[in-house]
Amino acid sequence: MLTRDKVAKRLAKRLRQLREKKELSQETLAFESGLGRSYYWRLEQGLINVTLETLVRLANTLKVDIADLF
Repeated sequence: MLTRDKVAKRLAKRLRQLREKKELSQETLAFESGLGRSYYWRLEQGLINVTLETLVRLANTLKVDIADLF
């Protein structure tokens, strides 16, 4: 069964994979997505809930479909 924590950790792991594949730092990805660096860091650690708007921003910055974030 999926829980909020499991989804957050899965998203966090996938974001890190995609970011590293694109050879982007956390700071660069956050900046290009219009997010704060510390906010992005917490997101990549699976510590916070993310909005749909933020997912769209990240997918656009990474040039992937939103489904690829999961």
